Amino acid sequence: MEFAGEAMLLDLQGDFERASYINRQAFLKEQQAAELMSNSYEIEPTRSVLCRSAATLAFKCGEIRESERLISLALSGNPPEEIAEELRDLLEQVYFQRHLNLRGVLLDPQEFQMSMTGDAVGFGIAQSDEFTERVRDVKNLVDRVAERKQGKPFNESGRRISKIELYLSVPRAASFAVTFRLGNSDDQLKIPGINFPELSQVVIDDLFEGLKILIHSGTEALKELIPDEAYLRNFVAIAIKIAPDGKKIKTVGLTATRNNREERLLIDITKNQFILPPSVDESEKNIGEYVEVVGTLQFADSTQPTKGSIRVKSEEGVKRINVPLGMMTDIVKPMYGEKVFITGTVQKGGEILLSNIEPI
Repeated sequence: MEFAGEAMLLDLQGDFERASYINRQAFLKEQQAAELMSNSYEIEPTRSVLCRSAATLAFKCGEIRESERLISLALSGNPPEEIAEELRDLLEQVYFQRHLNLRGVLLDPQEFQMSMTGDAVGFGIAQSDEFTERVRDVKNLVDRVAERKQGKPFNESGRRISKIELYLSVPRAASFAVTFRLGNSDDQLKIPGINFPELSQVVIDDLFEGLKILIHSGTEALKELIPDEAYLRNFVAIAIKIAPDGKKIKTVGLTATRNNREERLLIDITKNQFILPPSVDESEKNIGEYVEVVGTLQFADSTQPTKGSIRVKSEEGVKRINVPLGMMTDIVKPMYGEKVFITGTVQKGGEILLSNIEPI
């Protein structure tokens, strides 16, 4: 127990290598205790509790097969039903981790939680679109932060460079909270001198810091953290999609461990209170009047290096609209085939430069 407590403290302090070593010492001690009780079927719940504890520590140490064996040892006796259920739950985690190991995926201990409240959220239940779309947007935001922290140029087309995999827990009741955990199946996913657990903490820290600046100080202040125009526009646009609408979703909360303490970030300002960075096409700076377009998104092209273009069929005919870098893949394309509301400005030549787009 002393070893396990020390390992937990080291983990919170970010000393993952030392925590891993101390966790293994705790596991070896508990494993010995469980083995001494292995044939004492009549001594319950002591026997099953020791096996469960040893199996949990084995799981933390990555000893998946040993964890499975210890769980089976406990279940082969007569554990109380409550302990048996906990053992079965642990066994499901073991099987999931084994499945990931077979795929070559590493799950990092660093994680963060998202919770939602609002009219579309009940006790352990939420409207599917409100939940699944935000999960997709969180994944996009994590990917983009990882790419930026690795010094990658903003990629608007083709396969995602990040290759970070996002896993989430079973949704919990009350405010419908889920926990995200970062995974990695690519040995190349790293910054020189920084391993994946450290990179994942860098990504989570940057994501939280960016959202905090955006919520409290606005887009202009965010430029210091994200000087690249495409990454900046993309970050703000995705944040707007995650933000509450004020009715169906009234608050979105994020929680993570940063600087050795729990940090909670509450997004309680609505989508329309965020301001996107102005879209300036360097090749055509003569920006004209403000326009609104309502219609069906029918075509999207992201092959140009500095901008994309879309076609929207409205009552006035088909409108061609240019899309600045940072908006096409994560914001515009998911709305293909939907009716949308677009705001923009008229450029020289009569084309429209997109400012913002929302589904109707």
